[in-house]
Amino acid sequence: MLLNCADFNNWQTNGWNGNPYNAARGGPLERPEDFTTDPEARRYLQRRLDYIVNRWGYSPNLLAWEWWNEVNLTPISDDALTPWLQEMTAYVRAGDVNQHLTTNSYAVKYLSPTWSLPELDIIQRHEYADQVNTDDRDLAGRAAFDLRALRDTAPVKPVFLGEFGYGGEDRGGYIEKTGIHLHNGLWATTFVGYAGTGMYWFWDIYIESNSLWHHFRNIERFLRDIDLTRYEPFSPLEITGGAGEGPSAVGLGLRGDDVLVWRRSDAYTVDASAEARRNAGSPAVFVYNPPVVEGRAVILDEMPEGAYLVNWYDPQTGRWMDPVAATTEGGRLTLPIPPFRRDLAARIARGE
Repeated sequence: MLLNCADFNNWQTNGWNGNPYNAARGGPLERPEDFTTDPEARRYLQRRLDYIVNRWGYSPNLLAWEWWNEVNLTPISDDALTPWLQEMTAYVRAGDVNQHLTTNSYAVKYLSPTWSLPELDIIQRHEYADQVNTDDRDLAGRAAFDLRALRDTAPVKPVFLGEFGYGGEDRGGYIEKTGIHLHNGLWATTFVGYAGTGMYWFWDIYIESNSLWHHFRNIERFLRDIDLTRYEPFSPLEITGGAGEGPSAVGLGLRGDDVLVWRRSDAYTVDASAEARRNAGSPAVFVYNPPVVEGRAVILDEMPEGAYLVNWYDPQTGRWMDPVAATTEGGRLTLPIPPFRRDLAARIARGE
């Protein structure tokens, strides 16, 4: 991140009042919105960019230069930002021998003309569930719709959910400490077609303090040796079993070299956990154990005729289950889902 929105407004951290570009602090600008148009401000920034590119541009571990963190939370318009991005990106690329990618992030925003610029390689949005106009805070239920809405307004480029969280202020930690929203966000963003797993913001005071790193390990185990650039999402999935026991489930899928599916119980959400805790009298110590989902099946259409091998996977423990054989009928593959409480995944490959 090269520039932060909070330094160009006063409502987040009083940042503009302390910004060295502010004339009140001896800088060249009377207003933060003049940052992209003032020649002196651009010269100062270029001197800073010279240092940053020369200091860190050597590193292959650097994915991209992020121009702004949540630029739409500044008073700078897209019209003013567009020529600035063109000029500054050309300046950085002239000095960056490794030609790193570039990106720009927006907070809860689907449409920006800047995404069409060749100067930006990656589209990036940030989302905190309490800022989205929906009753469904959990990404598993709406991630496919969110990404489709974004792609309908943007060019074909990799899309990252560069920040996400249950709440922008409460960090989710006061409500639920086992990582439900983190877990569902990692799996849902992967299965609907984002260029990588969503990136949870509160890694220090939530993930680290509650020892939740195993959620990352377990999705890495499932995706090991899988090239996701060869897969396309097909979501949501049809899940049947009206006579089944327990809550219903959400299903997401990826189709490529083989078929990857993930389903999450509707009872495995932060909201469901909070409701169960309230129903238990809001005890100080509460362990949420969602009800078992059983008697369900997932149906996959447009499957080539033949035999398949279904490798079920437990995303909670990171363990593979014994493979199960299945056969298509009229291009349709019906897979009984093993009983589960939280979520399950599977890798479905052609059999012998």
